[in-house]
Amino acid sequence: IVPTKTMSELHRLLSDDEDAKVTVLLSRKHVIFFLDDLIFFSRLIDSEYIDYARFIPNEFKTTCIIEKDELLGSLERASLVTEDRTLGQEKGPVKLSFQENSLVVSSVSVSGTSFDEIHTQNTGDMLTIGFNCRYLMDSIRATDSEKIKLSLISPLMSMIVEPVYGEDENPSGKLI
Repeated sequence: IVPTKTMSELHRLLSDDEDAKVTVLLSRKHVIFFLDDLIFFSRLIDSEYIDYARFIPNEFKTTCIIEKDELLGSLERASLVTEDRTLGQEKGPVKLSFQENSLVVSSVSVSGTSFDEIHTQNTGDMLTIGFNCRYLMDSIRATDSEKIKLSLISPLMSMIVEPVYGEDENPSGKLI
C-alpha cells in the first residue's frame, strides 16, 4: 500500500505537467517514482489492503438519475442550516427522500430548516436516508459528468454515486 501522503504529493507534482511521464520502481518495502529529473521515494505500508469490494453492493432496490449541479445546489443550501460543532452541537444530517419521480433534500436544525424537491428519474423502492452533507457533496463533486446515478439497497447500507455520461461526453469509466 502506498501511503496517502505520498500519493497526494505525487498528485501535486504531476498536476503542473499534463505530459509528464512517470516510471515506477517497486520493491518489497519501497516505491520509487522517476519524474524527468526528480526522484521521489517512499516506504510502503506493510499490511493487507482492506477488501473494499465486499462493501460495494452489486444489486440495488432504488436508483436515481439526477442533474449533478441541481443536487449540489440543494445540498449547499441544506448545509447552511446544519448545526455547528463550534456551538457544542453535533452536525445534523441532510436527509434524502427518494420519492416516485423526485428527490426531497431536507435538513432540520436549531438554525432553521431546508427543503428542496428535485425532479428525477427514480426506479425501485421509496426510501429516506441521512448523510453528512459535506461528505456527500465531496463525493458528488468528484464526478466528471452533468448527471449522476445514485444507487441504494436500504437506508442502512452505503450508496453508490456514479457518473452518467451523455453522448457528447468522454466516459472515463470511473466509479466514485
